[in-house]
Amino acid sequence: MNHIISWGGGVNSTAIIALHLLGKLEGKPEIVFADTGCEYPETYAYINIVGNQLVKDGWKVTILRPYIQPENYWNHIQKRTLYQWLWDKKTIPFGMWRRCSSDFKRDPINKYSKGRKQFIGICKDELKRIKSDPKKLYPIKDYTREDCEKLIKKAGLPVAHKTGCYFCPFQRKQQWINLYNNHKTLWNKAVALENNSRFTFKHKITLEEQMDKWRKKGNL
Repeated sequence: MNHIISWGGGVNSTAIIALHLLGKLEGKPEIVFADTGCEYPETYAYINIVGNQLVKDGWKVTILRPYIQPENYWNHIQKRTLYQWLWDKKTIPFGMWRRCSSDFKRDPINKYSKGRKQFIGICKDELKRIKSDPKKLYPIKDYTREDCEKLIKKAGLPVAHKTGCYFCPFQRKQQWINLYNNHKTLWNKAVALENNSRFTFKHKITLEEQMDKWRKKGNL
């Protein structure tokens, strides 16, 4: 098909797959997931479960990684995961600096698609993110996130966890606490990345200092 599904492993993009499974969209377009190497373990588990199920049903599921398909990434990435690249640059993702999304997600999928149109998972709750581009299609723009979850369940798929890198600066407080409580190795890697950088994830406070404040307030 002359289309691909840009799959992030989350609710919205999985809802596009559900629309195909339910016969509301035709065909079996290739499903493409760009791996930063820094997703939460729950996301990797999800794409493995759902991806394997789809492959058994005749779908083509492709996972892009900079150290396996470097031709789909910019030269400055040099076969590194997002974490490795940030470490070498002695920085962290922050504020308006969103190259982690562009260089490790959007751009590799754009390169891999080779002009094919892309189904993008933007729902009714976030229409401001839609951009006018003839190569981008938004099949769930009339569905709310709750609608998307219902579609996924109706299609017989498990509902996805919230996606994002485990050191994403836009994480909510509870996500940082979850990282600290349930993924200590990844928490330590996030702290190490911050210590290696000249910036902090939180404004004028380190992750360890912030966590200590939350602990004292009984938030843990």
